[in-house]
Amino acid sequence: MQAICNKFRGKNQKGSGSKRELILTSAFELFYQKGYQKTKIQDIARHADIGKGTFYEYFQSKDTLLEELLHLKIKEDQETLDMIRSSLDTTEDKIIRFYHFERENMEEYGPRSNVLAQEMMSTDFSINHEVQGLIHRFFQMKHQFLQSLLEDGIHRGEIRNTDSVVGATALLGAISFYTMFQLPAQGHSGISPDFQENSMARDSEFFRILFSGIGGVSDAEK
Repeated sequence: MQAICNKFRGKNQKGSGSKRELILTSAFELFYQKGYQKTKIQDIARHADIGKGTFYEYFQSKDTLLEELLHLKIKEDQETLDMIRSSLDTTEDKIIRFYHFERENMEEYGPRSNVLAQEMMSTDFSINHEVQGLIHRFFQMKHQFLQSLLEDGIHRGEIRNTDSVVGATALLGAISFYTMFQLPAQGHSGISPDFQENSMARDSEFFRILFSGIGGVSDAEK
């Protein structure tokens, strides 16, 4: 869950949107700013300018609130991915569009954007089975999308025959890691102090490596 749901953009102001939407928006922002575990229900209520009792009129717990956010995010992202896959673009162009989709998600919250993602991947992240299943479904959705792109590309002869499961895993890992570490985490400069400067200018090299590999050096090139 790397970007705010479109449904709630601009609805976090007092007097704007329903109380349920204000609670969801406030929770979303606080989860990214502080992390899920460190965000208390009282924090969410204060941010939404409601009483703590009002929170429980809409959600049984913080977990049930996170469940709804994940459902909404999965639905929103699935619609975008379906649109990319159904386009007439080439397989490579669709993968590039997926990269820009991931990058836009990451840029939505700047340096804070990987706080929640990192927390969810931690072995110390304690949530119920329903939330665990939704988090798994969220990443599985992206993997299945990339796998289907590869299978379509192989069928059309646009890319070489390869194991689509392995290929999708490699693509998702490379794109997720590359986008995550282009932006510095709070208090850190990022994966490399040189990476932040002209990071977008490096995209063409990233795509070259992504689609062509780094290859071996021939004797004539040594």
